[in-house]
Parts: sequence; C-alpha cells; structure tokens
Amino acid sequence: MNGYDIFAIMEEIAPKALACDWDHVGIMAGNPFQEISGIMLCLDLTPAVLEEAVSENCNMIITHHPLIFNPLTTLSEETPRGRFLCGVVRENILVFSAHTNLDYCEGGVNDSLLKQLGVSESVCDETGHHRFGDLPELMTVREFASHVNDKLAAEGVRVILPESIDPEDYVKRVGVSCGSFDGETSWIYDCEVDVLVTGEIKHSAAVELEMEEFVTVTAGHYATEIWGVDGLAMHLGDRLLSEHGSDAPEVFVSSTSRNPLKNI
Repeated sequence: MNGYDIFAIMEEIAPKALACDWDHVGIMAGNPFQEISGIMLCLDLTPAVLEEAVSENCNMIITHHPLIFNPLTTLSEETPRGRFLCGVVRENILVFSAHTNLDYCEGGVNDSLLKQLGVSESVCDETGHHRFGDLPELMTVREFASHVNDKLAAEGVRVILPESIDPEDYVKRVGVSCGSFDGETSWIYDCEVDVLVTGEIKHSAAVELEMEEFVTVTAGHYATEIWGVDGLAMHLGDRLLSEHGSDAPEVFVSSTSRNPLKNI
C-alpha cells in the first residue's frame, strides 16, 4: 500500500468536505507514492513522536493538528521549527493531517470525547459540529466536574457557573465541543443541553458564558482531543486489517505524545 491508498481510506473516515474553510488538512510532507511500512497516529507531531515513528519503522504519520498550518515563507535550519521540519523530510516520513474533519465526522473526536465521558449514544446537532447525549444517571454540577476530570485525566478542570445555577443542581444532558471553544451557543439551547464540555476558552468568552443558562466545563485542549486519536487508530486499523489482512501496514498510537502544558 502507498500513501494514496491510506489517503483514500482516510477520506472515507473523515471527508475533507467536513473541514472548516480556514483549516488545512491532507498531505503535509513526504512522498505519497512510497510503500507504507507502518503508520503512527498522534495529536501533534513533535521531535519525540518523530523519533518514535522511526524506531517503530513507521514511514507515515497521521496527525490531528496540522504539521503545517500557516504558509511557510522559508524552510531554514536557522530556527528550531525549521530544523524539525527539515528532519521530517530527511527521515522520508509521509505526514498527513485530519483536523476539523476528524472533529466532526462520525466516530471522530467529538464522538470519542462523549464516549469517554460515559455517554453511550451520541447525537449530532444541526450544524454537524457538535455532539450531545445523556448521562446514564443524574449528577450534580460538582460531581460532574469531578467526573470530567477523572475520565479525561485532565489534571484539573474549570467551571463557568451562571448565577442562576447552583453547584448542587443536577445535570443530565452533556454537549461537547472539543479543543478550542468555537463561540457557538444556539445549538446548546436547541438541543436542551445542561452542561457543555470543551477544551479551552478565552477570558472574554468565559465572561459571556457566565451570562448564559447552562454550565460550561473546560478541561484543556489536549484532554478533550487525545481520545480521538485512539478512536481513529481503532477505525483505521480495523479497515486496513479487513481489506488487506496481513499485508496491511501496522497502526501505532504514539506513546510519547504529551500535553505540552505541564504542572511543575
């Protein structure tokens, strides 16, 4: 199998048409004609992930966050970023990214996040950008915040609690918007969501959310999206195995991928 064979499967899993207009998805670097020996999946391509891919004989890496997002004006080893990108090219690694299209697709990042929170049935809102569902049992706001922290290994969550809502009030319906909060709230009311779980929120947006009539829990960008990598690995691995059997390249989830924000 070459890179184009993998691209075709990824197009079925997370069609490019689902990506936001501002996004940059698809091939980032490398030779799509080369035979693929192994595929490494990660949230972000870092030097540690690159080293891991080489050690595992993976010559293709699929990232969630695009390796190259803003257009490059130069590719020089005078900068840390430039040295890293040159290293990717020297290792002959094919890099492919699925970003907002993976967020929004069926079984994608938002679905994986909701599943990790214990919601077994995921429903899509009218925009196709968000998911929601009901908890198996009622929880108080305080209990749910702790639940989110534990289930997502978030190392601390923050809660935006409107004045009309008490920490001991119960919540049932959970909505998710992985990664950075997109500012959309109408769907939350349309879908009668009690609590929104998202990754990160700007201060100005948090001030506005405090005026709303639902609870917001922020768990961090990494903690709300890493589960989508596991979901993609299972989906892609199953497809390759069912269609190509033992000839299919092995799929790995990076074990060196880490949240860049650390507590010290």
